[in-house]
Amino acid sequence: MDTFITILDFIIYIALAFSLLEVYLKINKIWKRKAEKEVAESQSIMGLAISLFILMVWTLKYVLIGEYTSIVDNMIYLVETIILLIISTGFFVSGNRKFGFKQLIKNAIHLEKKEAKYLLNTLSGKNEAKAILNILNQLAWIDEELDPKEETFIMEFAKVWNLEFTLQNERNNSALTFVEKLNQLRQSMEIYLETEPKNDQVAQLIDLLEALIKADDIVSKEEEIIFDELDALATHYLTGNSAGSHFHVLIVPQSEDHSSLIRQIKPAAKEIAIAGGIAFSLEKYFSEKYAEEICEVYRQKGLFTIVRQFEE
Repeated sequence: MDTFITILDFIIYIALAFSLLEVYLKINKIWKRKAEKEVAESQSIMGLAISLFILMVWTLKYVLIGEYTSIVDNMIYLVETIILLIISTGFFVSGNRKFGFKQLIKNAIHLEKKEAKYLLNTLSGKNEAKAILNILNQLAWIDEELDPKEETFIMEFAKVWNLEFTLQNERNNSALTFVEKLNQLRQSMEIYLETEPKNDQVAQLIDLLEALIKADDIVSKEEEIIFDELDALATHYLTGNSAGSHFHVLIVPQSEDHSSLIRQIKPAAKEIAIAGGIAFSLEKYFSEKYAEEICEVYRQKGLFTIVRQFEE
């Protein structure tokens, strides 16, 4: 038994040496970069303060009971914590010493409070909130008019999730055609749904979209068209039903040149037999009004385009 204790004591001394080496290696990396603002701000002053308190309590206990090896081990980590705590205040950052140590501590705590919810927001769906905010933004500009009530609605959503956002950014997309905006917004919705959000979140999103388009007490034609499609997309996701009714955009070639042009525009277009011949199915949508808008793009190219509903 005495031999075992002797061996264990020897291992403990080796562990103390490793603790000292561990702390040195960690501090060495930080100390070299202690004057960098990003490094200082990456240290949690509140977390380090809590760690310092815990270490001091345990050190006091070990002093009272005479656990000298534990005292040494705790003292090593106490030194590490104190050094990191000083670095976390930004004391070594150029230009910061003029504030005084007390003010630096206040500044560091203020910054920490602002960032305290970052990880929580990430875990609780803040990334999904960004995607939703993007959809709301695109919807607000779909008719190229932004009502103050719509702006307030979106900014309140951004505020709840503590998201930095500027609605003016969407003005840069003013060069897009209406159909391009429709497809962009529909694609944003599809990308969001591909993240497999919870059903209640998707249902709430539809409520948000409906509330947004009604915020100014006027539902424009453009808003009605896109909302019908987005609502149907969401319903399709919620029911998990891959089958159902779709509105196909069909081009009926009037000549061989038309057939060649269609294959160039949409190589993956499928041939479908319809009354009177063959048609090419380019796209399929849930909303007839949405499909009709897409039709207009091809009609302007001189192609005979129609919408037909099929059960799948």
